[in-house]
Amino acid sequence: MSAESNLSSGAVETDPVGPGESSAIIRSLDGRTLIAAFVRDPDGAVRLLLDGSRPRTQHLLDEDEVFVQLHVPSADGPHDERFIGRLVIEESGLEALASALRDAYGFAYEPGPGAVAVRFEPTELRTVHQPRSTPLVDARTGMEMLDERQCWSYLEQSALGRIVIGTDGLPDILPVAFVVDRGRIAFRSAAGRKMAALVREPVAVFEVDDYDVDLRTGWSVLVRGRGRLVTDPEEIDQLEGLTFQRWADHGVDQWVVIEPWKVTGRRLVRPAAEAGS
Repeated sequence: MSAESNLSSGAVETDPVGPGESSAIIRSLDGRTLIAAFVRDPDGAVRLLLDGSRPRTQHLLDEDEVFVQLHVPSADGPHDERFIGRLVIEESGLEALASALRDAYGFAYEPGPGAVAVRFEPTELRTVHQPRSTPLVDARTGMEMLDERQCWSYLEQSALGRIVIGTDGLPDILPVAFVVDRGRIAFRSAAGRKMAALVREPVAVFEVDDYDVDLRTGWSVLVRGRGRLVTDPEEIDQLEGLTFQRWADHGVDQWVVIEPWKVTGRRLVRPAAEAGS
């Protein structure tokens, strides 16, 4: 399995959850995040095995509301489900849950000393995203609307984007080198306008694009979300382990992440008659 994300959020250190497998991203409103394997019962309930001894897990369990994104492969193609809800510890069923995870993921998933069985209780369904079977293209303009998974594919292939911030009542567009981390945009920045603007107004807009002048084709992806400075030492250590190409040496800088609310994209394709000429 390829190492898309490490199950450090689970009860044991195990093989990683691969991109073709089910995975859950659990995020508190202040941005603390875990990634975990999950199983869904016949009644639809989502259950996870988490390490209750970790401070981050305890923080998420104490929250009244968390954001959960489920990535679910299926015969019709993968889809994502996003919910707002709460995590509830179950007093029994730990071994049964571990057995279900072993069956679902095919690797040794043994509960550690601090393991807890957790049920996710959704209070609100935010979105359910499924890839379209056929592209949605405007025949007049040749503009194709990208689904969210296509958007993330383009983001993961890119290294430089633009962040839109407000300074002195006016918008600024600034280039930043970035990396995609577990459904978030992450970049480093020195203290200055970007940092001060994010502290004052955490709403963030991030854009990435590419084009071919000769072929007159291109694409763009727009990410809207909440930007924040990363101050949690555990999260900083995790970000420091990412493969990240810094374009400029700012000296003392710190990590910034954008937690997406909405991701959209467009792609300009040449009409068939034009492409064949």
